[in-house]
Amino acid sequence: RVDAMTVSGINRDVVDAVKADLGRKQIRLVGRAGSGKSSTLALLAKHASIVHGDRTLVLTFHRTLRNELEHLMRGVVGVPGVVGTSIVIGVMAEFFVDALETLGATVPRLADGAIDYKELGGALEACRAALTDEHVDLLKFCHPERFGFEHVFVDEAQDWSDAIKLMWSAPDDF
Repeated sequence: RVDAMTVSGINRDVVDAVKADLGRKQIRLVGRAGSGKSSTLALLAKHASIVHGDRTLVLTFHRTLRNELEHLMRGVVGVPGVVGTSIVIGVMAEFFVDALETLGATVPRLADGAIDYKELGGALEACRAALTDEHVDLLKFCHPERFGFEHVFVDEAQDWSDAIKLMWSAPDDF
């Protein structure tokens, strides 16, 4: 019910205006809590997937929010199987660590195997300097299900740690 109320309250003119720019330029949605930013992302992802057949990656900063976004996306999209295939929701750090490790980079880890976030920023800076468009193309070609997306949406970016923000400054195509 909450999902339906949120989606129905969105200004359709704004959503339509954003749809026109989808895939052509970076779009930033700014608003107070509860203003419908995440629901707008869900509608845009649905539009990209259903209308254009595009794949969309939606990234956020932690697993709890990832789960909430997945629930919202499933409710907004309303088509079984789209969320998880055409629309993939993930955690930013996990996505970039997966990409870097797939490329053979060493990511700092704690004794239990968890990512060492205190050391991650320095490791990412070192990797970022070495990344090229060819690396991005290789990831997309060899692992399209994990890295081949036409659109990347970011939710709650203002809450990301500095290490995560550093990852976001990777090459534009990454």
